[in-house]
This record gives sequence, structure tokens and C-alpha cells, in this order.
Amino acid sequence: MKALRSQGFSYPTFFAEGIREVLSNRTNQIILSGAGVTVLLLHQFDEEVQTYSQKKGLLNEDLSHILDLYGGGVAYPLTLVGTGAISCLQGDSWEEGIRKSKYIVTSLGVTATITEIFKISVGRKRPNGANRKSFPSGHTSGSFAIASVLDQLYGQKIGVSAYIVAGFVGVQRIHDNKHWLTDVIVGAALGTVIGRGFGVIYRNEVKTSSLSIVPARAGGDFYIRILFSLN
Repeated sequence: MKALRSQGFSYPTFFAEGIREVLSNRTNQIILSGAGVTVLLLHQFDEEVQTYSQKKGLLNEDLSHILDLYGGGVAYPLTLVGTGAISCLQGDSWEEGIRKSKYIVTSLGVTATITEIFKISVGRKRPNGANRKSFPSGHTSGSFAIASVLDQLYGQKIGVSAYIVAGFVGVQRIHDNKHWLTDVIVGAALGTVIGRGFGVIYRNEVKTSSLSIVPARAGGDFYIRILFSLN
């Protein structure tokens, strides 16, 4: 066995530990609780915000179109390609590239799945009356999941910018009459905590990857060497 297949390297364990971290992480709990309280307080103003946005407009239409494309799916391949390019420039190993891809795909996949479950379960009608899949905003949850992932991988310099873009995506959903304000708030919280939760497990996995077990043979005896990288 070339490398130690520790608990963190099993995908089922990675997934299960990530879900646990999403729910048990103290900061995540604060974010979710804050979103819940905010929704309860602002729910009564949903229609007023929507009426204002439709009368006055919140964004330039060209910008609104770009943000709609970004939150609607374009951001996903851009994130994967961008992180792949950065990994190449940084000289990351193949294993590190796989770890990052696993983290990104899992975070976005879980966000999309949970968002869809909420949409179907809650059945809230959209402001434009198109269907009953308004709560929460999928564009917003996905954009905030990406922002959270980028923040975890590259720090605040990239993370803050990504969060700002995600915030504008949320505004766009109200501007475009597709979502209520509270849909956007919950979507933002959902994407953020999922990206953060799986980010903790990703970082633990990176730390563990420096430990390896290498089989060896000397004469007629077999033995193992335990290697630990300090880099």
C-alpha cells in the first residue's frame, strides 16, 4: 500500500464526516440560526421588497443577465477549470488535485441536492407565479457554495470577491422576479455552511496525506516504513 488509507481518505467517510461537520460546526450553527431568525423577521416584508424591485429595478439588465448565467450553472465549470489551472501553476500533486476536485464537486452536489429537496418539500410559489419551487434560491445557494469553497481553498483575497459576486446573484434573483428576499437569505446560508463543512474535512485530509506507510523488504524479511512529511 503506497499511502496510508486513513479514515479521511475513504469517500463514504469523507461524505459522512462532511455532513456531520456541516451540522455540528459551531460557526455553521450560528449562520443557520441567524438565517432562520432573519427569515422570521423579514418574511413579512417579502412582498414589499418584491414590489419595490419590480418598480425601481435593482440592477442593470446586462449585469442581471450575466449574473443569471453565472448562478444558473456557468460558475460550476468555471470553478473546476479555474482551480485545476491554479493547481497546475502551483505544482500540486495529482493526489492533491483529486482531493480539491472531490471537495468542490461534493460541496456543489450536496448543495444542489438539498436545495432541490427543500424546493419540493416546501412548495413555495415564485413571485412571478411560474411554479412552486421558490424556496430556497438555487442560483444563490450554488453561488455561495462556490464562494465558500474558494474561500476555504485560497483564503479571503479570492473568497471575499466570490462572496460579493454571490451576493449580487442573490440580488439578481429578486430583480428578475424569480425569488423572494427570504428565499435568497436561506440559499446564501445553505451554500455557505455546506462549503465550510466539507472544507474542514478537506483540510484534515490534506494534513493526513503527509503520512504514508511504505512496504519494504530486506533479505528475507518484510517490514514497513512510516514516513511523515514536514513540508
